[in-house]
Amino acid sequence: MPFSIPAGTDRITSKDLKVVFQPIGLADLESRNPLPVYGVDQNCVVEITQSGVNVDTWVLRVNGHPTAALDGDITSAALQTALEALPNVGAGDLTVTGVNTEGAGTHVITAAANLLNEFILFEIVDAAEPDTAVLEYVTFGSKDYIISAEISSFSYSENQETTDATAISETARIHLPTVRDMTWDAMFFDALQTWRHILQGGMAGFITVYEKGFGEGKRYFAFEALITDVNVNAEQFEKIEIEVSGRRQGDWIIRPGSYTYTTPS
Repeated sequence: MPFSIPAGTDRITSKDLKVVFQPIGLADLESRNPLPVYGVDQNCVVEITQSGVNVDTWVLRVNGHPTAALDGDITSAALQTALEALPNVGAGDLTVTGVNTEGAGTHVITAAANLLNEFILFEIVDAAEPDTAVLEYVTFGSKDYIISAEISSFSYSENQETTDATAISETARIHLPTVRDMTWDAMFFDALQTWRHILQGGMAGFITVYEKGFGEGKRYFAFEALITDVNVNAEQFEKIEIEVSGRRQGDWIIRPGSYTYTTPS
């Protein structure tokens, strides 16, 4: 019978505590792009291939807003113009390259730097059947958010799961370790920060915890995290408390007790 034993707990409440969250998307939505890399800002990028057949028309929806009907051999420049005509896309928000002349090719749609960490759903629709999405592309950008300005504590607990390996001929139980699991909790005060929208259940990302601030010689650790619960307590008029909980995904990126040697930019 499997069970868990504590492998380590810690609660960090230093006034110099710094927590950085780099969101990489919602875990329950498939992205056609490679996952963002730890510590690297990445824009939303999606590739759409067309066959170059000019008798077909199609529509590209961006977060629910459809373009006008597009030719099957549209150039990337014309596609960019069509996208910028949408009410939710500003000039320069999305840059389209790849197809210079009418015909077959792959459009590469890149979101601007101001859309880092934005959720963008592209849907390719047959113009003759506007209610049906033929293909969907879910994309996420990624950047670091320092979310500790209003944080009061960060705690984590690592458990070692075991399984019973006692043979029928043995008189004492033997438990073999199998996998480690880690859960974490953070308490915030809501102050309408720009990162507030990323704290939602199902959001995955990288968390880096600097126990006593940034700088050389300071202890820190990092891991890929999945947010499982977000609880809001609005009982106090002065402050709204937000408790965020989650689990570590995979192994540590940087193990607890590690030390920084260069100051983060």
